[in-house]
Amino acid sequence: MSIAFPFDVRFQRCVIRLLMIDDGFAVRAFKFVEPGFFTSRSLGWMCVQARKYWETYSRRLSDVVLRDALRYVESEHIAAYSSDLDEVVLLGDVADGEYVKHELREFVRRALFSRAHAESATLYNSGKTTEAYDITMHALDSINAVDFDVIERQWFFEELDARQKD
Repeated sequence: MSIAFPFDVRFQRCVIRLLMIDDGFAVRAFKFVEPGFFTSRSLGWMCVQARKYWETYSRRLSDVVLRDALRYVESEHIAAYSSDLDEVVLLGDVADGEYVKHELREFVRRALFSRAHAESATLYNSGKTTEAYDITMHALDSINAVDFDVIERQWFFEELDARQKD
């Protein structure tokens, strides 16, 4: 069960564009962002392609590679997908990437909560209270783990001299 973004298409384009240009964001976002979150089929397809490319090559997806992938789309969808891809590349402005990351984090947290709530309520109502509790606790851990900020590694280099001397 995926819950579509309550955001406009412009925001969704920004998320796809961030997946295409920001390695730090992509590696963390692929743990949480799902194709079903997007309101258009073509943006969901772009998310799937970006994830497949990342998993295969550990690199972010470029628009050239994505255009090449259009060859494998059903012929009746190619025009719409190509048009949406042009809009992502041209209009997927991420001038304020921190805003997009913050809003995406809140959306993913709410999606995780609503899924867990539905699952645990079903289990609880069927008498499986322990399982319902476990799902709730697991969801709480997942919700707290949602973070799209890049891991700060500067400490490693700041302390490198001291560690080498030791």
